[in-house]
Amino acid sequence: MKKKILFSVMTVALVAGLVGGGAFAYFHDVETSTGNTFTAGTIDIDVSDDGGLNFENPWVRIGKVIGADMKPCEKVWDIIVVHNEGNNTALVWKHLAFGEYIEKENVYPVGNAVASSEPEYEAEGGPNTHSPIVDIDSKIDYSLIIAKKDDGSWGDTVADFDTATGIPNAADAGVNDLYVVAQGTVNLNDVFCTWYGPWLLAPSDIMIIAQDYHLQEDTGNEYQGDGVKFDVEFYAEQLGGPGK
Repeated sequence: MKKKILFSVMTVALVAGLVGGGAFAYFHDVETSTGNTFTAGTIDIDVSDDGGLNFENPWVRIGKVIGADMKPCEKVWDIIVVHNEGNNTALVWKHLAFGEYIEKENVYPVGNAVASSEPEYEAEGGPNTHSPIVDIDSKIDYSLIIAKKDDGSWGDTVADFDTATGIPNAADAGVNDLYVVAQGTVNLNDVFCTWYGPWLLAPSDIMIIAQDYHLQEDTGNEYQGDGVKFDVEFYAEQLGGPGK
């Protein structure tokens, strides 16, 4: 009896040893993907406004005088080039952000200077009822023009625009297929805080923007020496974003 029990225990131990020792084989297959990575794309624009393609990133334009010593009926153009530096197509918007009204040094009347000239002083009410009028943005018409080629691509050089007139320069070789996308002429004080766009800009593409500032012909003496300070801002966003 003891021999049978001993034999049974030895048999169980042997079987357990075979199982534990990995005596059994299994058909199997292994597929391995190595070196997996995750990278984010880039949305990045840079800007040039020096009359060429010398892009800045970040754009550093502080205190540029777009128009100086302007008189009624005169206009000035501000030509800006935006370049897609990132590796993804971007949607681009732009707007002007109001800063403050400014005025040349008050020199009249002598001893109690409140105006930049005698005509301005008189137009603002004179000695008894003088009240400064500073909202010169209400007398400035603004238009935004963008050059784009018939094939859907953008103009590729600043020469695509005549910087004196702000219109496509058809005389420049290779740009005869440019056409104008105009936002229309609106009052500058209605433009502030209004986002224009979006415009689709593929990687490495550039977009040429001409902004026209025109001092209205009926601008009176009350605006002599007056000015307005504002920021120009561009915003780029990935496709499918919430937008502006």
